Amino acid sequence: MPDAVAAARALDPRAADVAEAERLLARAQASGVVRLPALTTAELWVLCGLGQVLAAEAEARWWAGLPEPDRKQLTGAVLEFLTRRGLLRPGGQPQPAAADRPGGLLVSVALGMIVAARRFPTAVVIATEADGSAAGAPRMYGAGDAGGIPQAMIGEHVSGKVIKHFGPLHHFSLLSPARAGHVLALWATRAGDGSQQERPAADRRPRSVDVYTYRAGRVTGRDRVTVSRVSDGHVMTRQRPGADAAPRPPVRCELAGLASQLARMLVLDQP
Repeated sequence: MPDAVAAARALDPRAADVAEAERLLARAQASGVVRLPALTTAELWVLCGLGQVLAAEAEARWWAGLPEPDRKQLTGAVLEFLTRRGLLRPGGQPQPAAADRPGGLLVSVALGMIVAARRFPTAVVIATEADGSAAGAPRMYGAGDAGGIPQAMIGEHVSGKVIKHFGPLHHFSLLSPARAGHVLALWATRAGDGSQQERPAADRRPRSVDVYTYRAGRVTGRDRVTVSRVSDGHVMTRQRPGADAAPRPPVRCELAGLASQLARMLVLDQP
């Protein structure tokens, strides 16, 4: 068996990476969540550039405003640091730089999942408050074969920690659809900053979860669930994909039922 593995790797140097990706996906399905590397804003922009499907406006302005010498210096520092972390590695024979080979280096499996999710997701999940704010709300990317059903979701959380010269720290996790649905349901049904008696109006404002389908880097559909608090629980409304589709009638929901509904949306199960 070792000889067979060695032969396979000789024919395909990235065969081990494919096996590692399958292992991570299997772990996410079994345990619900697998931690992925945390990355700074600078690292994300060096790796993903303008090819990201979802980028904060402030980050995009910062990246676009960097003078070329500063951007080149920052890129070199990022590649060196990621190599020291073991997230990038030499690829043997010299290779030209490409999306999966920044600086001619090979991207680790975990890092490659993050880069692929931000550049070529199968779906993107955006959760928003009633006023349209997405600050602090869950953000997820579908991971899987391009144009296919998401096999897992990559969740992203921007922390308040800022690394000098590199920007805010982004935390990533690989989630099974079931766990991702549960995370979204918890967010949609959580109370506000105070108790219901203290802030009834704020607590009862609806929250929305949008699932955007991507094909070849373009949005091809949207599925939405809106969750509102009522006096004795929650109601949800799901809107069918399509600009002209009318929302379905509101229905009462418990946490488990809402989580199940959201999990089905994440694997693009249409109503």
